[in-house]
Amino acid sequence: MPSEKTNWREFTPDSLVSAVSHIRTRFEEGEFTLGFQTEQRCYKDLHPVALPKSASAIFNLYMDVYQEGLKGATEKQFRDLVEIGLANTHLLNEDPVEWAKLQLEPLITGKQYKVKSWIKNVCDRQELSRAATPEDMEEFIHWRTWRAPRLIHMQPSGTTPYDQATAWLREDQEQTERLLQALSDRFVNSVIFYLERITGETHVQYAKEGRQFLQQSPLESSAKHVVGEGSDANVDTPIAFISYSWDSQEHKQWVQALASRLQKDGGVRIILDLWHLVAGGDRAVFMERGITYSKFVILICTTEYAQRANQRTGGVGYEAMIITGELAENINQGKFIPVIRNGDWKSSLPVWIKTKQGVDLRENPYSEEKYWDLVRALHQETLKPPPIGP
Repeated sequence: MPSEKTNWREFTPDSLVSAVSHIRTRFEEGEFTLGFQTEQRCYKDLHPVALPKSASAIFNLYMDVYQEGLKGATEKQFRDLVEIGLANTHLLNEDPVEWAKLQLEPLITGKQYKVKSWIKNVCDRQELSRAATPEDMEEFIHWRTWRAPRLIHMQPSGTTPYDQATAWLREDQEQTERLLQALSDRFVNSVIFYLERITGETHVQYAKEGRQFLQQSPLESSAKHVVGEGSDANVDTPIAFISYSWDSQEHKQWVQALASRLQKDGGVRIILDLWHLVAGGDRAVFMERGITYSKFVILICTTEYAQRANQRTGGVGYEAMIITGELAENINQGKFIPVIRNGDWKSSLPVWIKTKQGVDLRENPYSEEKYWDLVRALHQETLKPPPIGP
């Protein structure tokens, strides 16, 4: 799932920016109108002269109305985005259906703060005096002193039995934050699941119609030129996935520094989780695609890496299963390059990679000669022997 910080323009062709921007604006306007209308009506029904039904039931009803309305708005924008994608498949790196989903996911997940604000505003009203101080404005915007009434976790909104006598008693700060997070998570996840459902239904419909789309992974579509002056533009840039274990913060920084140098100075396109795996992204999919689509996989071998790989634990263990599967099928046997960072060749290399020639970068700083051995291996340019003499 994409991060809210992801800029939608990064994966949108220039010729489609205007149309997508319009759709995003329509989405925001629709959500605002829907949220405001249900917020006002819910507040009025929660504060009548004579309460016709339980406060919790009213709260739950309007939250459902808000949620269902947002699902309808999501589907409308999704259909338009799919049509745009279908008309411009030659510009996209993704299936048009998945592209439409990718556009909407961050819009939906970014609404958590609006849901929390909605909950506060249907339960209470803020008063802002004309002589408001900067502190007053800060409180008015974020309303951090607000405390949740118990009714929002009473049946049918929650699991607590409804009790009219205690419905408007307030929870403490910790419980308030927990409730707001849980309710906003439930709301947003429901809309995301709905988006996934209509995405799947669209795939099914197009499959029935026999529509096929050329799908190209972003990893596959990396630039097709070697970085550096005087390089041959017809030579493909090698793409390398880095597999490593998070032994320590220092080790992560070392790996990132090596990746940066390989990409900046070594002319190698690097796929690294710290750069390409966004918050909320599927780590398993990232590893599978990274290993599959990369021409090389650099294994940063440490004693901890070897232990996790051999025992099939954590992300390293999952990557090990993918790698050993490719090794078993004899796919590009030179694809996997072990780089030893600590320990020795016996303790730091996984058992299934011990027969491979590796690169020794254990020294601090590591040997320049060994580093360029790695670069040459990634470019498949071995040192040339001298000609045979007389």
